[in-house]
Amino acid sequence: MPVCWGEPERPWPPAWMFAVFNTLLCIVNGVGLVRFTTVVNLLMLWAVRIPSAYMIRAWFDGTWIMLCFPISFFFGMCCIIGYVLFSKEFRAILNGEKRKGDQPRERRSTSV
Repeated sequence: MPVCWGEPERPWPPAWMFAVFNTLLCIVNGVGLVRFTTVVNLLMLWAVRIPSAYMIRAWFDGTWIMLCFPISFFFGMCCIIGYVLFSKEFRAILNGEKRKGDQPRERRSTSV
């Protein structure tokens, strides 16, 4: 009997790409590096997903057009993994160094 990719024991491989990509993207976004995540998301849409959907539609059958989503997730995952591994700014944050412009917060009193 053939094994279906939709079975819970064996999830579809692009689902793993999306999970890794989304987790790393949220981590990078959560530490305050919003500009990079925005650029990656814009590139995923305008530079990868839309052109790949157009090429898939032009060269193959239109039923394969949804393949543009895993392609863009793979691109985003490669960008995020490269940023996490090789970025000096991200490593500085992980090491606890302060970034330019970071100032300690003032304590506000709660008394009325």
